[in-house]
Amino acid sequence: MTEKIYKVIFWIFLLESVLILLGINLNMISYGIDVQTPFMAIGIFLGLVIGTGFRFILKSFNPKFRQIIAVILSVIMLFLCFYYILEDKFKITM
Repeated sequence: MTEKIYKVIFWIFLLESVLILLGINLNMISYGIDVQTPFMAIGIFLGLVIGTGFRFILKSFNPKFRQIIAVILSVIMLFLCFYYILEDKFKITM
């Protein structure tokens, strides 16, 4: 059950990260100051790469340890999903 929840949260995190990165590249999403937006893009990209790396590494652990790591990663990814959108200077411009 925890692995299914982890997979759902991973795909939500993946979709949100890709959409935000596309929005930043198309100048539709801004994080306020000109300097902050590229740093947020780098952070989102690194979070995406690290999260995807853990997705593949997770399969090599034993089932009990895999469940513990999956719960921890799910909590971290949920936090990042909310942080990316609820950050103070986040705004969508059309």
